[in-house]
Amino acid sequence: MNTAIHRFRWLLLGMLSAISSAAVGQAPVVLPVAGEITRVQDSAWVRPDDGSLERPADVLAAEGFQPIDALEASPEGPAWLRIPLQAPEHHAGSWKITVKRRYFRELELFVPTADGAFQRYSNSLAEYQPVELSAWFMVYPLTLAPGQRAELVLRAETLQGPLSPLDISIQTEAEYLGERATAMWAFGLYFGAVIALVFYNLVLYLNLRTPGHRMYVLAMTAVLLFMGMDAGLLQNLLPEALRERELMITVTLSCLMMAATIRFFQVFSGSAERIPRISTVLTVVALAFLVLAGITAFAPLGAAALFGPLAQLMTSIMVFVLIAAAALAGWRGSNAAWIFLAGWSAFLIGGFVRSLIGVEAIPRTEIAEYALYVGSVLEAMILALGLSYRVGQLREQRIRAEHEQHRAMTLANQDALTGAYNRRFFENYLDTLLEDQRRSNSESALLFLDIDWFKQINDTHGHEAGDVMLRSLTRRCLRELREGDVLCRLGGDEFAVVLRSLSGRAAVDVARRIHRSVTDAPVHYDGQPLALKISIGVLARFEPGMSRSDVLRQADQALYAAKQQGRNRVACSSSQ
Repeated sequence: MNTAIHRFRWLLLGMLSAISSAAVGQAPVVLPVAGEITRVQDSAWVRPDDGSLERPADVLAAEGFQPIDALEASPEGPAWLRIPLQAPEHHAGSWKITVKRRYFRELELFVPTADGAFQRYSNSLAEYQPVELSAWFMVYPLTLAPGQRAELVLRAETLQGPLSPLDISIQTEAEYLGERATAMWAFGLYFGAVIALVFYNLVLYLNLRTPGHRMYVLAMTAVLLFMGMDAGLLQNLLPEALRERELMITVTLSCLMMAATIRFFQVFSGSAERIPRISTVLTVVALAFLVLAGITAFAPLGAAALFGPLAQLMTSIMVFVLIAAAALAGWRGSNAAWIFLAGWSAFLIGGFVRSLIGVEAIPRTEIAEYALYVGSVLEAMILALGLSYRVGQLREQRIRAEHEQHRAMTLANQDALTGAYNRRFFENYLDTLLEDQRRSNSESALLFLDIDWFKQINDTHGHEAGDVMLRSLTRRCLRELREGDVLCRLGGDEFAVVLRSLSGRAAVDVARRIHRSVTDAPVHYDGQPLALKISIGVLARFEPGMSRSDVLRQADQALYAAKQQGRNRVACSSSQ
């Protein structure tokens, strides 16, 4: 009994569909068998929704439908659409109806079934039923019997008003599954590449703490989230309560993406220096995007009619503003701005190619379909390379600055004649050493050196000969010192040697080696040998609690003892 009723119902609706199609002169769209995608919205017949039609049967029996390509203007408000379909003869199978995801105020589908009934779906703002998503499409199943004629009925209204953004296609289930596999492969490459770039720059930021890397991570993360919604991947991760807010979430993410992109441009290009007034305007606009994102995130669904087009308008304007700002900053000397312009242009070209597909200006191919994602990953790569280049420049500048700073510090602490450290460095170093020794209980020693009869050498041979002796003394002392030992010229012919972590007899042995190295060979000046004799006073150990004045006094006493004992010798402090 039920089977007979279903057959009668199928026959009745089929006859009604055939009669209504014939009445308006419609030729049914023959569903594809394999290897092709049939776009069906151009075969639709349209009638404004006046509120009198509710059920598919009412729509099929109604009059007043016109071909969609014959409309002078889109209907005001929602409209009913009828698309006649026919399954191929001697072919039973399943198809997929794909509707391009747009900003819909109303989208209600009545999909015919093999038993003559209709399956209702709603993806309107007021009523959202989760559906399968694949790439940029909402997907609805379609199953018809061989040769069966039926009509796809839908009620639609876009946020923008016109029906031109409506994009409906039908393909076999096998063709759909193949395209979905290709899409997953392409999306895997895209998201894998961008996530790797984000992670790499996050690691660089954690190590370098540069604002450029921080803003790159924020900007590319916002792009990833937006593209994830665009690709239909993140929707399946949303809780059921948030699925109906898909449009509002997408608008929120697009605003965050633009705000982060503006801030990255400002930091990366140095816009505050190159284009200060425009940079101030960009800061205000970035804040406006953030405010709009916050409002959209919590606004009721009905507000999408306002915030969706508003976000699109602001984004479209800012696209060209950023291009102009980057070009101006680049013209004023910012190489980073040219790099940003190259990356941003790659992203925009990808979006432009996909827009051309939407208006059928170019054929739909896989390369064209994924042009936006190719452009996005090129943008991420160009900006990452540019950021590395920028960081390299900053690193070179820092190295030069450190080199100059080191050179300045060296000049401030170095004796210009001999190259040894000067008295200023010696006193600071000695204070630090005594403080460290109090904490670590280590032992050090101090040598005071003085050239014997130096005044006579200057008086007899001139000050230039004395300078030669001072430089020779420095070279010969350094040959006997360890890497951590410090040689200082205190003034005139007085030198000091600090032996860190070395004391007692070992310190005395170093003093004797220095004495032999300095005095064994004469210094040659103006073709004649000059004897170089020195006296060395040794403070062989810093006793606990000694101050700098204590150390200097005892070392000076040891040097005085060497002088008193006849000069040209090594003497130790009497307290050792």
